[in-house]
Amino acid sequence: GAVLALAERELRAAAERLRVQAPNGVEVRLYPDLDSFRNITGEPGWVAAWTDGRRVHLQPAAVLRSQGALEGTVRHEMLHVVLESQAAAGLPVWFREGLVEYLAGGGKLRAGAVSEQTDRGVQQRESPAEARRAYEQAAGRVAGLVARYGEAAVVGWVRNGLPAAAKGK
Repeated sequence: GAVLALAERELRAAAERLRVQAPNGVEVRLYPDLDSFRNITGEPGWVAAWTDGRRVHLQPAAVLRSQGALEGTVRHEMLHVVLESQAAAGLPVWFREGLVEYLAGGGKLRAGAVSEQTDRGVQQRESPAEARRAYEQAAGRVAGLVARYGEAAVVGWVRNGLPAAAKGK
């Protein structure tokens, strides 16, 4: 019940932040143990959650709480649910993940660049360190775009796609 209430709050907050209506029919699956999460999602144990459209898969609440990651993970995944419900076709992975990281972090990230490997780094599941670096790169790139164009413009690109000037790596 507490995780569901948290998810509902974070879904509303994500929709407000992205200035859209929250999607209906969001499903949160909270697994009883780490093995069930890994077996059903195919994700490694270092991945806290996985979202597919409007379905969010979470590691056990006790595991996430013990790592101090429950609220942040739910916030991150609800931002994904809302963002993906609005995303233009072809929106790069680095932008999707970077914007979610930026918004989940309260916009307190330093500007940075993305490399040719950022999308691959975000999507790979072999190295937690490589994934962390790629997420940081993506979030830094989005922070730089926000500093240059403003948050409202950058959020608008979710629906409209990235302008050519923002695609540079």
